[in-house]
Amino acid sequence: MMKAYDWVEWSYLEAIMLKLGFTQRWMEIVMGMVTTVKFSVMFNGSKLQQFTPSRGIWQGDPISPYLFLLAAEGLPCLLKSKVESSNLGGLQVAPLAPPVNHLLFADDSLLFFKANAMGADEINQLLEHYCQATGQRVNYSKSSIFFSKGVPGNVRAEIKELLHVPNETLNEKYLGMPSDVGSSRNGAFKFLKYRLWSKIQGWIEKSLSTVGKEGWRILQQPDSLSARILKGVCFPNSSILHAQVGSHPSQIWRSIMEGVEVLKLGLIKRIGNGESTDVWTENWIPSNEMLRPYGCRVQNPMRLAADYIDYTSATWDKHRVEQTFLPIDVSVILTIPISTRIFDDYWACNFERNDIFSVCSAYRMLVATRQRREAWLDGTSASSSSNMEEKSWKMLWKTQVPAKVRMFLWRLSKQSLPTEDVRAHRHMPNTSSCGLCGSSDSWRHSLLECSMARCVWALDNGDLVSRMITSTEPRAKYWLFGMMELLSHSEFVRLSVTLWAIWSARRKFIHEGMPQSPHSTHAFIQHFIDEISMLQNKPAEVQNPPGMLGSHMQGLVLPPLGTQRSILTALFSAIEAAPRQLEMQLVTLWGSSSLVIEGQIDPATLEAIACREGMALAEDLLVHDFIISSDCKQAEPLMAKHIV
Repeated sequence: MMKAYDWVEWSYLEAIMLKLGFTQRWMEIVMGMVTTVKFSVMFNGSKLQQFTPSRGIWQGDPISPYLFLLAAEGLPCLLKSKVESSNLGGLQVAPLAPPVNHLLFADDSLLFFKANAMGADEINQLLEHYCQATGQRVNYSKSSIFFSKGVPGNVRAEIKELLHVPNETLNEKYLGMPSDVGSSRNGAFKFLKYRLWSKIQGWIEKSLSTVGKEGWRILQQPDSLSARILKGVCFPNSSILHAQVGSHPSQIWRSIMEGVEVLKLGLIKRIGNGESTDVWTENWIPSNEMLRPYGCRVQNPMRLAADYIDYTSATWDKHRVEQTFLPIDVSVILTIPISTRIFDDYWACNFERNDIFSVCSAYRMLVATRQRREAWLDGTSASSSSNMEEKSWKMLWKTQVPAKVRMFLWRLSKQSLPTEDVRAHRHMPNTSSCGLCGSSDSWRHSLLECSMARCVWALDNGDLVSRMITSTEPRAKYWLFGMMELLSHSEFVRLSVTLWAIWSARRKFIHEGMPQSPHSTHAFIQHFIDEISMLQNKPAEVQNPPGMLGSHMQGLVLPPLGTQRSILTALFSAIEAAPRQLEMQLVTLWGSSSLVIEGQIDPATLEAIACREGMALAEDLLVHDFIISSDCKQAEPLMAKHIV
């Protein structure tokens, strides 16, 4: 389109918003912002009289792209009305795939029609109709046409003349990607490899594919255009989770299937009514490892999750569950909350609290899977080693130092500090020697053994240094974890700041030519630690007098007049006879409710169930206008999704 934003007619914009169902008040606000613009022309140094235009939206306004999308909605509506036409029926890549006669991206439009004069004439009339209504104009000089291989030359010339589009070409790239991929991905995407290689030459070529997210989109949005096309072509008789690669897959489909395999590892069914979940073939038990039952205790067991639910009490049928599943599964199954509302089971990501798949969660899942498999090959306990490492990481990130020092420790543990041996491994320098003393460089040499580092450590606490050098662990991560176990928190803070200061002084000397004496580095370390201690010395919190709300209830917002408030708390009771039972109490102005939840220890789940119990109590007391107060922010997404 030619000057797309400048040609939008205001009357059309208002009409299309009315057709799309916007309220009158909303349209008045939007059109008020659009139509209040005025212009004036400078002529011979004098400003002429102001005038008001009748079209155009300002391209720099934040709301303008959204208004343009609303205005452009008229073109696909016209094209959809022509789907039944023999000339504008569009492309259909498979018998069960939907026909496509247009693709839009901002002000770029791809229109598909039958290569004959009648098809070109229909496209011409449709575009003319759209331009007259919207004020838009087709930019013929920037338009191009692309024919299939079997179209004769005389037909091509006739169509180009009817459409006033002389350019018969297809751009090699569109939005940075090749327009025509074909069957060879090596030729089409080779430029990406060369471009990437020129920037990261020497780095290990490994990355986590994001195509798992595309599989997630197909699973969650089966009615989208791309999902319907892929289903019609690649898996017409099954779901995306049971689809096969096939004998001659396209590169797109092959990549999506690789992502689906990653997706399956962390995909889990959340139980609603239980009528679509096969408990023996689908993932539905939340855990860090096995998401299905380990085994069965009876022959020919019932297959659906609904068969094990007692809908009258919105709980699991404990007797039937214990009779069918192994004890290791029973303890987890009984903690899965059952909603009092009736809704279908749905797919979710097991490793995300919001149930939405992300590349980060996929990465963490793959790393955990790799660690378990490596532990199995080494004959060690995967769960214990991974739990210990996770605990160490949490301790590292909770170290009371500024974020830049924690980031330095993370880079050190991940071997991403640019020491000369790391850079040589990535083929960046010609030598792996230290830039100060000429010895073979490593993280240990740079921070502990180099002459510059040794001089700084000599000025520090002798007891700290003596305990530090007793560890000969060559791997930085496990050396840091060992220091956290060996040293007190204050000593580890001093160790962390000293390592960071030595590294900073070292880089300034090598790359900026700014040498720093060990005494000045030591003085900086001491001053830095003193500032950290001063910031951490906060005044003690004042205890609340008897009868006042506790600190966890101080953030409660008082309800307006005429409403009632329910205060919800989850109380953990340590009962010797039933140590895994949690008692939840609800206190309101008129009544109370008590509910026992066995095995459930997740605070957010307990709080959400408490909110559900509070609303049920309010309904029993015929209270319809009330506010629920809670101190658990993690429970808000659960209640917002209405799954409790």
